[in-house]
Order: sequence, then structure tokens, then C-alpha cells
Amino acid sequence: MINNKEIVTQEPQVAIITAFSLITGLFLSAFVIIYYFSGHLILSLAHAISTIILIGNYWFVKTTKNYKRSVNIFLSVGTALIAIVFVEGGYDNTGYLWIYPYIVFVFFISDNLKTNIFWLAVLFLLCCGSIILNSLGIIQLPYSANLLLQLG
Repeated sequence: MINNKEIVTQEPQVAIITAFSLITGLFLSAFVIIYYFSGHLILSLAHAISTIILIGNYWFVKTTKNYKRSVNIFLSVGTALIAIVFVEGGYDNTGYLWIYPYIVFVFFISDNLKTNIFWLAVLFLLCCGSIILNSLGIIQLPYSANLLLQLG
């Protein structure tokens, strides 16, 4: 349980995660429509689920002021979504490009180095795992072999 002293010292972080949960949730809802009408139904569904979770995270952090848990919810959704976009290819096979700004964003949204390293390690393992599955012929990534080599 968080005591009142922790809540007061976390007010700036709570404001940031609250704003980002709401803004990102609304922003992702536009991608639900874009991906749906461009025929990327898995990406549309992933963005719809992410939108719902982030709007819920907005409500959660507004009512509980639990910054640490809210950041982990936000980063788990972001990491999963970036990994899905990577595997699916995103729009016009540019999904791999979202990894790079996400790395910077993780360090912006969380001030805890262990949390940042954890979620970036999860993303790294998910992407590497998908590349391994691609090389074994289990899944088909939409990228050339040269691009995958450059990523690794």
C-alpha cells in the first residue's frame, strides 16, 4: 500500500503517466481504424485491446495514484504492442522502425532503471525469439534476411 508521503512525492510522475495513458489510448484508437480498413485485422485488434487497457490505466492511476504499477501496466502494453507490430510488419513493413523510438520512450516514461531494463529486455527477447522462429520456418516475418541481420 502506498502512504500519503509517497503520493505527494510522486505527483509529477502520476500526472505524466495519467496524461500519457489517456493521450496514447486515444491516439491508438485512430490506428484501430487505419489498420482495420487497410486489412491488418490482427494489428487493429491489438491496438483496440491496447486502447482499452490504456484507458483503464488512466482510470486506475487517477483513482489510486499508484505510479509504479501504472507505469508497469503502460510499459507492458507498449512492449507487447511494439512486439506485435514488429512481427506483423506494421504498415508497409515498417514495424521494425517503432522499436527505436520506443527505447527512448521507455526511459522517458519511467525513472526506474531496473524497470526500464526489464521491459526493454522483454522486447529484445520477443523480437529475437520471432527472428529465431522465422529462421526455423515456424513463422514468416515480412522483412528481408538482410534487414533481419542488420537488426541483430
